[in-house]
Amino acid sequence: MGRFLKQVLSGCVLAVSISAPLMADELSDAQRAFDAGDFAKAATLYLPIAKDGNAVAQYRLGMVYSQGLVVLQDYREAIQWYLLAANQGYAPAQVKLGLIYAQGQGVSQDYTKAIQWFRLAAAQDDAQAQLNLGEMYAQGHGALQDERQAMLWYRKAANQDNALAQARLGEAYADGKGVVPDDATAHVWFTLAAANAPDVEAHDKYIGQRDQVAKQISDREIARIMEEARIEGKARAEVAQEARVEADRLAAANAEQAIAEAAFKQAAAEAKAKELAAAEAERLRAERRNRPLSAKAAAAAREARFEARQKAKLARLKAQKSTRKNDKTSAAAAEAMSIKKPSKIILVPIQVLPPIRPGHTAPAPAEEALPANPAIDPPIQPDHAASLHAEAEAGAPVDSDNAASATAAAENEPVTDYLMASPDEAPNGVIGTKSETAKSASTKSASAVP
Repeated sequence: MGRFLKQVLSGCVLAVSISAPLMADELSDAQRAFDAGDFAKAATLYLPIAKDGNAVAQYRLGMVYSQGLVVLQDYREAIQWYLLAANQGYAPAQVKLGLIYAQGQGVSQDYTKAIQWFRLAAAQDDAQAQLNLGEMYAQGHGALQDERQAMLWYRKAANQDNALAQARLGEAYADGKGVVPDDATAHVWFTLAAANAPDVEAHDKYIGQRDQVAKQISDREIARIMEEARIEGKARAEVAQEARVEADRLAAANAEQAIAEAAFKQAAAEAKAKELAAAEAERLRAERRNRPLSAKAAAAAREARFEARQKAKLARLKAQKSTRKNDKTSAAAAEAMSIKKPSKIILVPIQVLPPIRPGHTAPAPAEEALPANPAIDPPIQPDHAASLHAEAEAGAPVDSDNAASATAAAENEPVTDYLMASPDEAPNGVIGTKSETAKSASTKSASAVP
């Protein structure tokens, strides 16, 4: 939606930028045809441009109808086109409407409306409108007769080189209407009017009026007046030049302002389009969120959830299997390491006693020879130790047969040296004796000796 609006706006801007030079070319062609007297072609070219709202084309079409240049004279149709242009502030169209109301052409004569249209155009420094306002005040049409107001508007028009306004000022100074009579000033204004006359007839008329005034003044006075007129004309030219420069500056500033306003309007339109697009997208998202799922969509959603749970279950089983496998591998590796890696060899000093011979008494072992090792030799119970000591003091007879047999058995039994064996290889975890048999035999022999 936003992209569509943006394309439409871009198309409008492009159309305006392209149509502006095309319209200017068509307007120039129509103007050339109008100036050449080909009013039919001019009207044909003006019509589409006027319908597009061009004030100049609307004004020209009004002239075609008011003067009957192509069709029969039709003031009503002319007034419609003049109104379209005048409402856009086009001064020549406002002047034409003032003349139509002042002369009652196609409408009832109305001096008040005529003055209103003349004032609108005069406010834009239109010389024709200023001249007509001077005429209205001089004749008292639509307002009270006022020669001073008439002279004010005549002078404004005359300063823009309007020949008729300059002639009116010459007549006023020659006859003393609204001003003090001054033949020299009248001579100047008639001379300027002749110079700006639109045609030969007007030129000859103004020259005759000037000559009539010249008969009443001397040559020296005429020379002075002409010099003053030259200086005044130069000053007016400078003022007019400054006015044109200022008008060009204002036109350029207005053009820049128009371009800036057009750019601002385009940016505002694009921003509005984006805002509408965002609102529409948000509305669609909200509608999708609130819309219930169809049966097919709900079934698809359930199937997707079931597949997701199955995949999660398989992944969990694989993880557990991998964990058990890793545990087994670790246990096997630990077992292999315990087998391959030899345990630390423990060396324990022992005292080897000589075998007991029949009829001999075993010497008592030194008390400090073998320190007690609680982890290997269990402690002797006090009761058992006391019994052994009592038997020894009582002088119990030694069983020589038993002693001999025990000694022989000890000598014949293979001796295993557990000192070089690791704790894992020693039977029953016994470390530090050659054999239990030899140890028991020695103990018995020692106890048997009185």
